Amino acid sequence: MQISFKYKLSILFILVSLSVAGLGGYFLYARIHDLVLNQLGNHLLDMGKTAIYLFGPEERAAIKRLTVATRRDALEIDKAKIDAVPEGKSLESLDPKVAERYMQNPDFQMLVQRLRQIKEASREIVRPYPMSPLLQLPNDVRADPFHLKFSYLAVPLIGVPDYAYVVLLADADYKKMSYNQGLRPATIYRDVSADPVLQKTFLSNEAVRGQKFVSQQWGTLLSIGVPLKDTTGKTFAVLGLDLDVTSTANSLEQLKWLGLLILGSMLILTVFLSLYIANQISQPIQALCEGAEKVRANDFTTEVHIKNQDELGVLATTFNTMVTQIKGYTEELEQKVQDRTAEISQTLTQLDSSQNRLVQSEKMAMIGQMVASVAHDINTPLSYVKNNILTFSDDILGQIVELLATGQELESIIKNADATEEQVNEALNKLSSLIAKLTEQELVDVVRKLTDDAILGVNQISEIVLSLRDFARSSGPNKYIAVFPISKR
Repeated sequence: MQISFKYKLSILFILVSLSVAGLGGYFLYARIHDLVLNQLGNHLLDMGKTAIYLFGPEERAAIKRLTVATRRDALEIDKAKIDAVPEGKSLESLDPKVAERYMQNPDFQMLVQRLRQIKEASREIVRPYPMSPLLQLPNDVRADPFHLKFSYLAVPLIGVPDYAYVVLLADADYKKMSYNQGLRPATIYRDVSADPVLQKTFLSNEAVRGQKFVSQQWGTLLSIGVPLKDTTGKTFAVLGLDLDVTSTANSLEQLKWLGLLILGSMLILTVFLSLYIANQISQPIQALCEGAEKVRANDFTTEVHIKNQDELGVLATTFNTMVTQIKGYTEELEQKVQDRTAEISQTLTQLDSSQNRLVQSEKMAMIGQMVASVAHDINTPLSYVKNNILTFSDDILGQIVELLATGQELESIIKNADATEEQVNEALNKLSSLIAKLTEQELVDVVRKLTDDAILGVNQISEIVLSLRDFARSSGPNKYIAVFPISKR
């Protein structure tokens, strides 16, 4: 399928525009997303680093005591059951009655008090001092909600060296409420592999912030982990804070869809603009193509008319000038071809005439040679025919003439009355002698031989003349040498 240049150009404009707009929008969105993530993460990390100073020696000792006690009282749970816990989910390690007893433990309540103080600092309204006992959650949570969704303390789970599973020792919201299911003491938790903040904190021994927004059953959260270290610098617990970023994530999602909507609108606008621009560019090019096709068909009268004064207009003007020059060159070349053709035709005519004269000369030369040869061939038999005739004329004919004269003489003598007998006898004897001589066999043989030789010579001459007909050559257009046979009698 052949796609026209206009549509190729339109597709190119659309692809370039969408690529630039799409990549620009993507990088802008990614930059905004990363900026928001970094800002929130850094503020949350600063909050966590400040909050660990709420955990003094007494609180740290309470953490260690609760850790030892809960490990001692924990249920025996099969490893396969622990491995079956989904990411972001939890599994209770204490019997419910034992967990209720721990909830009343002073160490646990002190730790919950500190965790609730941290959450309280994330609210918009600053309460007057002295604040209501934080062991009881305030009643105005919905009117002035916590920005921190969760605050908790995590300790390592025995037998899991990579910290993929940890124990959430205490949580600010350990009781089941309308907006929270509650988290009992010493609950086993499997970290989210997509952003394992707690695992990274234990492994790195440093404060770690989440690298992405994680959607869980409680909402979209951004988490940090701040290590609690002992005097040796070893992390024995991690303070975890989860910031509720649902509204921020929703805003970013709306921004993404707004960007896609703008991109879609740009696509529609780009299609129309690309078609318009491509049409404006392709029309002169199409006119040039049509002109080129006409020139290829030897139509040198064509002209391309383009109103644009840009590069395409200059190209059209140059094309018209080029066509005019080609037309002149073609006409000049055709005239030269005609002149050369006439010269060649004249030369061929002269050459043909020269060739005819040469052939004629060759013919005449050959005829001369042939005539000389034929004359020689005819002269030989003609010579002895002539000699035989002369011999016959001198000898035989002379005798015949003498015989006739003798007969006439005898006739005269007989008619003469005065003639003597002796004269008559003498004439008769002479006549008888001549007749005897003519009738001798030798003379007959001589005559026959002379006659045969003459006939032979005539036949040879006849054969030579007839053979000339077989070697007759053309002496020019429709002209031939005519040779007629000589009849023998």
